[in-house]
Amino acid sequence: MTQTTPRREPHSRRLWFMFLSGPVIYSVYFLVVYSLGEFGCFSGLQFVGLFGWSIIRVGVAALTVVAALVTFGVGFASFRSWRRTRQESKEHDEENSQFMLFVATGLNGLFTVITLLTSVPMLLGSYCQWI
Repeated sequence: MTQTTPRREPHSRRLWFMFLSGPVIYSVYFLVVYSLGEFGCFSGLQFVGLFGWSIIRVGVAALTVVAALVTFGVGFASFRSWRRTRQESKEHDEENSQFMLFVATGLNGLFTVITLLTSVPMLLGSYCQWI
């Protein structure tokens, strides 16, 4: 009688967190950065400086770094979980969790890139010109 080791299935909440974190983090990031740019330009924050940059650019840069690191970290964790479940499932049937982890890896990678690209016009371009 052979005994098989129990398969470690990713917890359902953790799986959904990995799956939805990229889109949710980017949505919150976009709304906060857009609001910071919009209200910052109307209130005159573009004239307040910190480290040679306006306070708006410093805020956008800080939010970009945080959002990109979080989405990248979650994407890396989902990639590791996907590889682990893929290696463990060679003798088992394919599960839905493998697919969700694979898609979560792609989504988080995509939203990391989108977050970085969203910040480019605000960090490198001129802003508040429309006022």
